[in-house]
Amino acid sequence: MRARATRFTGELLVMLVIVVVVTVFSTWGDETADPAACRASLTKDLDKAMTEGGDVGFPAACENVDSTAYERLVDEVYDEKAREIDAVYDAKLREIKEKYEERLKELVPPTPPTTP
Repeated sequence: MRARATRFTGELLVMLVIVVVVTVFSTWGDETADPAACRASLTKDLDKAMTEGGDVGFPAACENVDSTAYERLVDEVYDEKAREIDAVYDAKLREIKEKYEERLKELVPPTPPTTP
């Protein structure tokens, strides 16, 4: 009976050591999340993809950011870029409209004088 208890205690001790080792190695090198660095990296990668073409991958700066915060950051960056594109589009559209109206004025024949 004593041998069984000693064996059980030994097995329990081995399992405890394994749990401690796994816990230590799983948390080894954990860095704190830096959402600002993740956002900056997402913005840079998106700008590069928009100018050079290609896809936006998962930035290394976002590895320690939890999934909810990452999704929020992606939404913010994409919304910001969409607003920038809309602003450029609206400005170009206004410019084209103004040029069109100027050209249209040039093409409209003057009204003939009326004779009494």
